[in-house]
Amino acid sequence: LISSLFCQSCKDDFGNVIYPDGPLELSVSTSDIVLNVAAPEQEAVVFDWTSGSNFGTNAAIKYTLEIGEKGKDFKPSINSTFEKGLRSQRYVTKDFNQLLIEKLGITAGSGAQLEARVIAETQDGQSATQLSQIISLKKHSISLVAQQATAGMRTKPAG
Repeated sequence: LISSLFCQSCKDDFGNVIYPDGPLELSVSTSDIVLNVAAPEQEAVVFDWTSGSNFGTNAAIKYTLEIGEKGKDFKPSINSTFEKGLRSQRYVTKDFNQLLIEKLGITAGSGAQLEARVIAETQDGQSATQLSQIISLKKHSISLVAQQATAGMRTKPAG
């Protein structure tokens, strides 16, 4: 009887799962990511997310950050898995650029439309999987050639 009350309290009248700790939400430091090859150690983007729910089971929660090309349903995707309460991922330019090339097949130096989401699962597998909202991102690349051309286009003051 108690377990049936617990399960009923996890669903609303329409059968939707109710998350007692609030929804899983993803945030991003910028949705307009600029990858500047002249600054490979520069921070490109940071993903943070709220805590998922273990529905009162005390089970540990595993998070997976997925990044993929927009409109491809995260196939293929960059997947990063986090345990032990870690809820943030920081990428520097060189690492993020390399992942986009190797995992998504995006051409170096090109722009791309990306999407990101987080999946939370209890490690005991006994609770509902939670999905964050999908965030849209734009990736821009600045090459050394483009920077040099821009620097050469500076105008002289009128005199």
